[in-house]
Amino acid sequence: MWSVLYYLIVFLFTIFLITGVHELGHYLLARIFGIKVLRFSIGFGKSLGKLVDKRGTEYQLALIPIGGYVKLLDSREGPVAPQELPDAFDKRPCYQRFFVLIAGPAFNFLLAILAFWLIFIHGVTYVKPIVGEVAPHSLAANAHIQPQDEIVAINHHAILGWTSVAIALIREYGSAGDLIIAVKEAKTKKITQHTINIKKGAWQLDKLRPNIIKSMGISPYIPVEIASRKDKKMVWPPAMLQTTHYTIIQALAKAINETNYLITFNSIVIYKMLTGAISWHGLGGPISIFQAAANAAEYGFIIYLNFIALISISIGLLNLLPIPGLDGAQIIYLLYELIRGRPVSVAAQLLAFRIGAILLFILMLQALLSDLARLM
Repeated sequence: MWSVLYYLIVFLFTIFLITGVHELGHYLLARIFGIKVLRFSIGFGKSLGKLVDKRGTEYQLALIPIGGYVKLLDSREGPVAPQELPDAFDKRPCYQRFFVLIAGPAFNFLLAILAFWLIFIHGVTYVKPIVGEVAPHSLAANAHIQPQDEIVAINHHAILGWTSVAIALIREYGSAGDLIIAVKEAKTKKITQHTINIKKGAWQLDKLRPNIIKSMGISPYIPVEIASRKDKKMVWPPAMLQTTHYTIIQALAKAINETNYLITFNSIVIYKMLTGAISWHGLGGPISIFQAAANAAEYGFIIYLNFIALISISIGLLNLLPIPGLDGAQIIYLLYELIRGRPVSVAAQLLAFRIGAILLFILMLQALLSDLARLM
């Protein structure tokens, strides 16, 4: 019972942190430009508690903890006193509204940079991506990759750890052509290149549990002494570990590069989902986030920081999608206003918002159903 309570606290803290940082971006930029903030809410639905500051802004914690919002004074949403019209969001120049909208995702990316910066200052230890078993007749087997080979590069991009392998492979997934995997051979210690010619549609992922490494026919090497342990603590042999340390400045540069790389990676994944190359069944919902947050916290603060960075980047990108109700759609409206010289009509925005709400509901329902299917 106590462990479940602990995991629940970790899950809620994760949601509050990432949502809070996102909404803080909107809030701070609105304050900087002098736009009146009516409400800062973590969660949706019925208020569990609120307080009001001297400027009249409500700060509330709501019942449904998935998400949050900042409500700004806006004459399109109701009557506004004439003396307050200059403080309304919709009466401000386009550039101010743009910075207020983009600040939410930007703060998510800044949170990721901060998390990675702390990780790299601490020092990063990677488990070397040494191949365990190679499935017969698989893509890896056809390329003559052998057990105990260490993967050092994919398509000429250097590899550090299994996460790096997965990211490099998912970037190439769905594309036809040559996949070049460089390995350090177990016997000779020489680095050799293996080319896999992949035909369109020949490389398939499990729809419900997409494991890009397994789909290649590779399983990571796990020493017997670790595989046989009943607890979850893995004490890897020193020969299988690679540790890298960075100075404060180096860590900051590395954190920015890592965040940029993962923004690009997640954008590619979203594109491949939209085009059907990757199944939507692989989406993770609240149950997956709960499990991932609990597992990350269990393995220590550094692993948890890495999880925070990954989730924060995903939330930042999700909000940039041009789906009505999200920041991305509001930015599209601004671009329309700049090009046409007049704002999108309120009726059109309301219709788009209803459509967007339906799309978001379907997306969340799909993620939840996928969670339940994985549990079963």
